[in-house]
Amino acid sequence: MTQNLDQKKMELIREIMDIEEASLLEKIESDIKESKQQSGIWDKVIKPIRKTVSIVELVEEQSYEPIEADAFFELAESIAIEEPLEELLLQLD
Repeated sequence: MTQNLDQKKMELIREIMDIEEASLLEKIESDIKESKQQSGIWDKVIKPIRKTVSIVELVEEQSYEPIEADAFFELAESIAIEEPLEELLLQLD
């Protein structure tokens, strides 16, 4: 695997050494820098998924606290939405 990767690097170096246009070299340099930055951002934002996780673990990690049905319906009633459901659904588009 490393040998194949080293071969690819050497091929790229040879290709780059043959380039005579400064603008093309600048574009390649810019693309490389951008790719490295994106890779770093990806690693910071995306966390690997564990191979095993239980519902209990998720509940504990997220500090989940269920809401009582009466409290939910009380909150829903206090919003006092007057528009028909169809109209509200159309607003989602």
